[in-house]
Amino acid sequence: MLELYARQFEVDGPDMPKGRKGRIFTKLSGAHQPTRKRLAQEMGIRPATLSEITLELVEDGLVLEARPDRTFQKGRPEIILRPNPNHLAAIVCYLVSHTIHCALVNLGGDTLFKTQVEALPDETDGDRFIQIITGLFTTCMEHLPKKTVFAGVALSLPGIVDEVNACWRYSSHWPKLRNLDMSALSSVFETEVTVSKNLNCELRARMSRRNHPASESLLLLHWGFGIGAAFANSGDTSLSEKKGFGEVGHTCVDPASTIACKCGMIGCIEAEASLWALKNSLADRHVPAEEWKFEKFLHENVDLDVWDRPIELMALTLRNLCLTLSPNLCIISGPFAQNDVVFSRLSARFEEILPKSALVVGENRTEIRAGRAGTKDEIIGAASTVFCMSLNQLCSD
Repeated sequence: MLELYARQFEVDGPDMPKGRKGRIFTKLSGAHQPTRKRLAQEMGIRPATLSEITLELVEDGLVLEARPDRTFQKGRPEIILRPNPNHLAAIVCYLVSHTIHCALVNLGGDTLFKTQVEALPDETDGDRFIQIITGLFTTCMEHLPKKTVFAGVALSLPGIVDEVNACWRYSSHWPKLRNLDMSALSSVFETEVTVSKNLNCELRARMSRRNHPASESLLLLHWGFGIGAAFANSGDTSLSEKKGFGEVGHTCVDPASTIACKCGMIGCIEAEASLWALKNSLADRHVPAEEWKFEKFLHENVDLDVWDRPIELMALTLRNLCLTLSPNLCIISGPFAQNDVVFSRLSARFEEILPKSALVVGENRTEIRAGRAGTKDEIIGAASTVFCMSLNQLCSD
């Protein structure tokens, strides 16, 4: 996973650790069996300077030295440099259905410890939520390795998240947690705390894992219990981090709709096409609220006419997103996209309402794919927000 972080903190990228130490650490994290000589040649740095800086990284605990297992070259083999994934660790708090999770992860993306608490959304208010994550944080800290530097806590949350002001504005799944201010958590935990939208966290990791071209833009659209999106242009996710961006589930494509949404508005797509809305309208069929259980339910009930309206609304939404953002690729995650029949119908309808012959499309046709939502990606993308800050401090010249 260090290679993933190396791409996430890519050279000249907005999150890259500052200074020469940062650049060298980033380079060797993504290199295959890097040596001082090889790094000096590839980076255009004087060998003496590079040796001095890598020695500092070794002394800081960020880099380890090792000899190759086998070598056939004459003379003394060169020392191989590699990052020390256990030098840094972070705690990631994330939510899956009714469960609040906390995972202690190292810089390599390995989970060192994890714990969780079941919570009923209709009974969990702000005080109770803070109490739960405080208890999970304390438990995780008891399992922090002695020689590991703690980077901080990253909260990955669904719905509308004001990342700048650390405020959880709204989530359709957690009705009592509106406008939950978490800016004081850094003082409570006595460490760095970041608050991010879960789709943004997943998007960061997906962009890094794809090793995307510099000019590529990626749209991540989640169609599940709620409906939301995140967007990255040339690897830059800053637009998605703005308050309220990506809440496409609360846009309207049918002005004649009179259906009320949980957010308080009328005519939202989410009020008709989301899992929570369909669960209400199909109450007699006992639709499960958990996305992974709903995926099985959908497979067994895919022939119902009730899916016609959601597919039409999502096709219109997808058309508007593609025309507005012009992404190279759109990945649709969630249980609906995992069903081949539903996804095929969505793709076909999208092709009808945004045909390749349309002059506004031209060569900029968006590729549509189905993708499974990844908790691992969410954890890695969330942890990177605090790892980035720690690496900047540790690698400052």
